[in-house]
Amino acid sequence: MGRRHAENLAAGARSRVTWIVDPAGAAARPLAAHCGAEWTPDIGVALAAPDVDAVVIATPSTLHAAAVEAAMAAGKPTFCEKPLAVGMESTHRLCSRIEHAGAYFQIGFMRRYDPGYAEARRAVAAGELGHIRHALAISRDPLPPPEDYIAVSGGIFLDLGIHDIDLLRHLVGDDVVRVHAQGNVGETGYLTAHDDAEEAQVLVQFAGGATGTLLMSRSSLYGYDIRTELWGTSGSLAVGYLREPAVTHYDRAGVHSRAVPGFLERFATAYRLEMEDFTAAVLEGRPSPAPAADALAAAEVAEACRRSFLHGTPVDVAEVRGV
Repeated sequence: MGRRHAENLAAGARSRVTWIVDPAGAAARPLAAHCGAEWTPDIGVALAAPDVDAVVIATPSTLHAAAVEAAMAAGKPTFCEKPLAVGMESTHRLCSRIEHAGAYFQIGFMRRYDPGYAEARRAVAAGELGHIRHALAISRDPLPPPEDYIAVSGGIFLDLGIHDIDLLRHLVGDDVVRVHAQGNVGETGYLTAHDDAEEAQVLVQFAGGATGTLLMSRSSLYGYDIRTELWGTSGSLAVGYLREPAVTHYDRAGVHSRAVPGFLERFATAYRLEMEDFTAAVLEGRPSPAPAADALAAAEVAEACRRSFLHGTPVDVAEVRGV
């Protein structure tokens, strides 16, 4: 993820990469050379450099909080990959720190920048679907991540589902107030030790009465499958595709096509547009399109899903906020 963001920034018309911060020098040094940047294992060195105007954080999730804290203390406009932090205590504390720092902050909800999802948001905002009654979000990864990743990921709802949670809030334009989640470990036995799931489903209730369904999988086998459907009183729409390239072969053995292999391919345009908008927002003094409040709201829903999954009962999101 760090490589993708660095390459997009280095290619941007209004941005350049001046420092790459990573303790893994073997990987970071070549990237720094490719981007025309310096390398350091110490974030403090980069934050103190006079040629650093903004920061992009793409560390493992458990290291987000420390990096964001350092960037906020330095007063730097900051972009951070999702999730904001692992654990609600850390997330609430970090959101408070960001608010008090007053510096620009943007969370990495890149699907908002995908042309299909941007068009869906425009259509809903324009009233073309009428009142939204139901939303369906599907996220399926080809294969489960290794156990060492699972151990620090925060679980399927925070790690995999948070993009869909944000998208449903963003597209429907309403807050989630209640969730009911279930799931299973499937063939990935090591998930049990981490109270995690390979397959999960969530029923969602919005404040305004609309409902939603989230379907998540870490083992689709056939490829990377991301789709969303919205139903309203005046129509419906569907976003997403499975084939890349969009070519189908027909022969004596049947009908064949290649599935989208992963998130970097599926959302290549979104990642580029996201960095362009981050750069423009900082340079032009615009408000963040995805502030810490959005990161917190999605994290609270994800935590409510986790509690519902563990206890087998519906959970009000207000319980996570301590209200």
